[in-house]
Amino acid sequence: MTPKGEHLFPELNKARYGEGRRTRPLFLPNLLQEPQKILEGPGQNQAFEIIRKWADLESSGKLSKMNETAIEGEFCKDLFGDALGYTFFADNKENWNFQQKFSVNGGQADAVIGVFGANKKPKVRAVIELKGPTANSRD
Repeated sequence: MTPKGEHLFPELNKARYGEGRRTRPLFLPNLLQEPQKILEGPGQNQAFEIIRKWADLESSGKLSKMNETAIEGEFCKDLFGDALGYTFFADNKENWNFQQKFSVNGGQADAVIGVFGANKKPKVRAVIELKGPTANSRD
């Protein structure tokens, strides 16, 4: 408290301001108690092989010769579609949950995950911004 009895960080004064959503944990504790298995069996093996393919492309140096725009479509379909099982518009289903080049806050995200349908308002859950293969290189 300051000499005048004011709190320096009023958002931490739970007696005055209550316990808002900001103080809730990022991860739900009940989901952290036991390991979560999203993929098992053939799905897990397929996901592993897809991720290994992209790691091999990077290790071989082939990936560094490409730019983000040239590979983002294939990368998204491989990783998010084939490996993780998200549905895309081109899967020709009533609803899909992965969409590329989506307008957000006056800009454009490389991709988003959410709930989408032909006659429904999009519900975005996560925004994905990809970087090119050499974004963190020191060359």
